[in-house]
Amino acid sequence: MGKIDLCLVHPNLDEGDSSVINHCYDKCSDLGALGDYLSTLVNPEYLVQTDLDSTYDNVGLGLLKSVGKKKGFKIKIIDGYVEGKKKDEIVKEIKQIRPKYIGFTCYHVNEDIMRYIVSKIKISMPEVVCFAGGEHCTYTAKTLLARNFGLTFVVCGEGESSLYRALSHLQEGKPLVLVDGIFWRDEDGSIIKNSDRSIFSDISTIPWPARDSVIVSRRKNRKITIGVSTLRGCHGKCSFCNAHSFFSIGGGRHVVRRRAAKDVVAEIAFLKRNHFKLGVAEQIFFYDSHFFHNTNRDKKWLHDFILLMKKQALYFPFRIYLRTDGFDKSSIRLIQGLKDCGLQEVFLGVESGAEDTIKIYQKNVGLDRVRSSMDILRRLNVLGATQGIVFFQPYCTIDSIRKSARVLRDLGLAMYWNYSQKLRLFPGIRIVDDLRKEGLLMDSSGSSDVYYYRFKDSRVEKIFKLMSANNEPFVVKEGVVIRNIISNMSTFMRALETIDLSNRSRSMIKHFADDVELAMKRLYDLNLCYFLSVVDIVETGGNSFDMSGGLFGDLKNSYIQRADKAIDLAGKEYRRFIGKSLEYLKTV
Repeated sequence: MGKIDLCLVHPNLDEGDSSVINHCYDKCSDLGALGDYLSTLVNPEYLVQTDLDSTYDNVGLGLLKSVGKKKGFKIKIIDGYVEGKKKDEIVKEIKQIRPKYIGFTCYHVNEDIMRYIVSKIKISMPEVVCFAGGEHCTYTAKTLLARNFGLTFVVCGEGESSLYRALSHLQEGKPLVLVDGIFWRDEDGSIIKNSDRSIFSDISTIPWPARDSVIVSRRKNRKITIGVSTLRGCHGKCSFCNAHSFFSIGGGRHVVRRRAAKDVVAEIAFLKRNHFKLGVAEQIFFYDSHFFHNTNRDKKWLHDFILLMKKQALYFPFRIYLRTDGFDKSSIRLIQGLKDCGLQEVFLGVESGAEDTIKIYQKNVGLDRVRSSMDILRRLNVLGATQGIVFFQPYCTIDSIRKSARVLRDLGLAMYWNYSQKLRLFPGIRIVDDLRKEGLLMDSSGSSDVYYYRFKDSRVEKIFKLMSANNEPFVVKEGVVIRNIISNMSTFMRALETIDLSNRSRSMIKHFADDVELAMKRLYDLNLCYFLSVVDIVETGGNSFDMSGGLFGDLKNSYIQRADKAIDLAGKEYRRFIGKSLEYLKTV
């Protein structure tokens, strides 16, 4: 292989306890015997199910490697996340390779791990040049360099061009001041920002990403979801997201730049030939901020994409992101066309059940449109098991969270997780400036958040703290069981669409599913009742309310016991549904 010039590193986070998740998977992770039977009737690829425990392909590092390879660099990717490597294992491997340059994909939760790796490497390899890049780095570059003295520069925005221009300058002894798109540290320690680099106007010219992570996963028989990107940019300007601004750095005529449909389809065909493997690498996730929007330009692209996929008889199971304002009834034929090509699930940015919160997020969409979008996807059996919900935000009122909670129940989104999530503030989002002006931003030291804030209504903050239970076993159990049930039943219903059945038979299968939906509705009602009770207790008790026990402690303990039984009942009804459907299908 020869001497490695560059190591691209994705530091891994410490893994938590997966015993609860593994226990739940045993009960509801697949279609069981029904899936085995269906595979004799339909293409087994139609039965590919979303695996909640799947790892995800790092397209960013793959792109950097493919671009660097064309420029003559010998590159090694160390994906600690996919390979399950801890920080000391990564340090050991880098020391063995001894590259000239080390690049890190860095975000707020792994910055400390990156700092640890850099400090250890610099002791034995002081001459090595370390750098970082990514969205987080783009908006915190100066701070990142100031507190990570082992870094020489930070790549900002889309990095394929800036990175290799910087490395070429270092190799040739040229100053970094001539490289657009980076922050860097000069010899006296001063941190300098260079001009922004121009964006790629035609992203179809960028080489397809290297698939090192997929290859490693296939070799180890570890489940991985293959990442593909068809565009850069976003039609939206949400106040809590930096995608629009990030992909606009460097200017350009179009905020959203798309790869040619034929280029995307050619890559999918390549992935199908070389990396697809049932049970391991069997599904694509399009990482685009939204796969399409309700514009003539996007509709034309979709039409071309579907036509090319069908012309090649190319079917590859995939998932996508959509905005609630990105499609309507006129899009149904296109979505059906995507289903014919492999569309399985849509992750929809719902965000909230309260109109005032949706306005604060600048989504520019009403609840009627949200309901309509979800109805369309449900009827087509492609609504994902997980939707984007950001329930709490700093301007929430008691009334708005009550309304939002009820709406989420009506939408079938009343999982405990959704009632416990708050807005996370990342660098580069617009709402941060508003909070700073109003004095709501707080010192974030010691917090896992990039920015920490207080709620305008202290009672809402208390409710959020009472509802925070992300790592508690009953929340993990609910998430795994219910999401698997939703995903698996959608997979089953889509498979049925390809089988020649009478309307009576389809109605009978739907009747079997009613008991599962009723069991989940009971759980959602229980979650809503508990949430509203917490709100009532805080509203009545005010700031003097004791969060440590008493009335709240009794309420929570009672709720957990009832919720645990409700989750088990949903799992039981799901297994009964599997059994009834299997027996019935054998008779028709």
